[in-house]
Amino acid sequence: MEIRVLRYFEAIARLQNVTRAATELHVAQPSLSVAIKKLEEELGVLLFTRVRNQPLKLTEEGHLLLKRSKRIFSEIERVEQEIADRQKLRSGHLRIGLPQMYGYTEFPHILKLFHQTYPGIRISVIQNSASTIRSHFEEGQLNLAIIDERRIHKKWPRLSLERQEMVVSCAHDHPLAQKESIKDNELEYLPLILMDDSFLQRNIIDKRCEQAGFRPNVIIESNYIPMIVQATLDGLGVSTLLREVVEQTPNLHAMSLVPKEYCHFHLCWLDEDSLSQAEHAFIRFVSDFKNKLKLEKQSITTLA
Repeated sequence: MEIRVLRYFEAIARLQNVTRAATELHVAQPSLSVAIKKLEEELGVLLFTRVRNQPLKLTEEGHLLLKRSKRIFSEIERVEQEIADRQKLRSGHLRIGLPQMYGYTEFPHILKLFHQTYPGIRISVIQNSASTIRSHFEEGQLNLAIIDERRIHKKWPRLSLERQEMVVSCAHDHPLAQKESIKDNELEYLPLILMDDSFLQRNIIDKRCEQAGFRPNVIIESNYIPMIVQATLDGLGVSTLLREVVEQTPNLHAMSLVPKEYCHFHLCWLDEDSLSQAEHAFIRFVSDFKNKLKLEKQSITTLA
């Protein structure tokens, strides 16, 4: 059963006349009659009652087919509209994975601007540890992911985003709050509030402590960033966060590690052909956003 023949059938049923239907459809009348006859043979029923010099009337089976045909046409139109909307980015779905800490800094602002530009695109943000995000990404559960350069395969297409400093943080009334930097060996006896070992920052601090010859004194382990921040503000211990998170949190103080430690984030994808229109649009948008920021910084430097 072809959609083309169903449209022939619908026109005849609506106009109750083969000749008028042929004119509307720009199809030769004999071809139209043959197509309907073959449709009836295919279904094994008569679709019209044929009385000489009388309008064509639908049989009971004809009424059923007309009802179903209209539903099919409606679904086809909906699909065509959805595809057109996606191509013009009036609709679509953007799904992206990123480390939890990164979601607290510049990224929400990027999403806000993207949504303002493409309000019809639905956005899903999946936040988890760096290792979990990478696993989902490699397994094809995510087409786009923001990943630190330490966990990126050299062959992956990517767009460089930003470098953020990883710092040790404490409350403003903590004894260490007067320090601007801290050495690894000074962490040995400090109570630490850290994420578990599926998180990149935990891996980094564990490695630094191991190289300094001691195991970190972890008193609280949590993957919930607000809890880590609040426990740090309450003076229960010190934590490792990104500098931008600390600077955006009142009464929290940041200390650089010696030597300094950085996380360099990239927007990654695996197969460009598998990306949706919305995902392609997001990559272009982020690229334009970063270029704009770069030009603004260059302009400020020139003026200074």
